[in-house]
Amino acid sequence: MNVPRLAGLSILLAVHMLYSGQGWAESWQHAVSSRISTEFDTNPAMSPTYPGSVWRAMFEPSYTLTGRVGANELKAGLALQIARSSNKTLSQNRDGPSVFLDWLRQSDAGEFGISSRYAEIATRDAGVDATGLVPVDSTRASRTLSGRWSKELSERSTLSADGAFEDISYEGGNFV
Repeated sequence: MNVPRLAGLSILLAVHMLYSGQGWAESWQHAVSSRISTEFDTNPAMSPTYPGSVWRAMFEPSYTLTGRVGANELKAGLALQIARSSNKTLSQNRDGPSVFLDWLRQSDAGEFGISSRYAEIATRDAGVDATGLVPVDSTRASRTLSGRWSKELSERSTLSADGAFEDISYEGGNFV
């Protein structure tokens, strides 16, 4: 599933939720946050012949908006990880965006929710894949669509079902 399709489906669900039933949201809450950090990597290329080191400065602003419409809750957010490197030969400057849209509905039939997410991250931050190869300056993009349903049967038991689809692609380095 491509990003425009995922975004279109998320927007369609949000519009349907806001215009059905009671109409506009009864309340909106928003949050803004940011994280600032630095990191030092002694050998980002994992090279025995050129073990150069690099400092990275990172700034990650984020914004989240939550709206309630009766039994529905809509939550959307976006973040951008901005990373700047002291040695662009070993580690390039990067901007890693991420966005999400969640919809949750409470009813007598249980709780139903749909979530969609998109995130880009440097492969050095994503971890080692099954092949063990981690190109230093490639990008990992993930698109996720998930759904869940749960129903409380009694005080001690709950019936639930979850499902998710995730598409991961790589750009740059050895990945295709």
